[in-house]
Amino acid sequence: MDRHPKRIRHRSSLLHPASSIVAAGALLAGCAAHRPLAVETAPVMPEHPAGTYHTLQAGETLWRLGRAFGVDAVTLGRANRVGDPGHVAAGMRLFIPLPRETAHFLWPAHGRLERAQSGAILFIRAADGTEVRASRTGRVAAITPDVADAGATIILDHLDGYHSLYAGLRRLFVAPGTFVKQGTALGDVDGRPLQFEIWYGTRQLDVLPHLPELG
Repeated sequence: MDRHPKRIRHRSSLLHPASSIVAAGALLAGCAAHRPLAVETAPVMPEHPAGTYHTLQAGETLWRLGRAFGVDAVTLGRANRVGDPGHVAAGMRLFIPLPRETAHFLWPAHGRLERAQSGAILFIRAADGTEVRASRTGRVAAITPDVADAGATIILDHLDGYHSLYAGLRRLFVAPGTFVKQGTALGDVDGRPLQFEIWYGTRQLDVLPHLPELG
């Protein structure tokens, strides 16, 4: 993979207006110039700063969640006072502690996947109220408000040429310029799909190869 592209590659059209604004304005200009596009935002503090919450969906297990969020099933069980990790049921609200930091991207949320044809955009349909987590450690480089009822958008600068984009958010838990650790709650969704993208420089990357396999 060409890790140092010299020109802007063709990319698919973005389906969310908020995403297109950020991708054009911040990723291709502001972030690269270290002048991030940002708006004044009143972030809502999550109910627990050392992790996030997830409502278990039908067919999900602690092992599957652990692979997605970088936390082993035993740790998840202990954090939620579940003696047997195999004895969980849909509808349980689980606390997911911050993972041990890694240079790899983790899943920002858990839900039904809808992938754009190009593979460069991933839509995650998560339950109403699901918290969206930082896929990697980084700085909040840009935030745009809800545009055309598409939800708010956050861009993280991972300070090594990579950026990640999270669109379709309802509430925001962070403000522009905030440094966040991997797994920190950035905001939540209200039933509309979360749009997730990964960029390197001005190049939009295929998302799934950069995320852990769910099994």
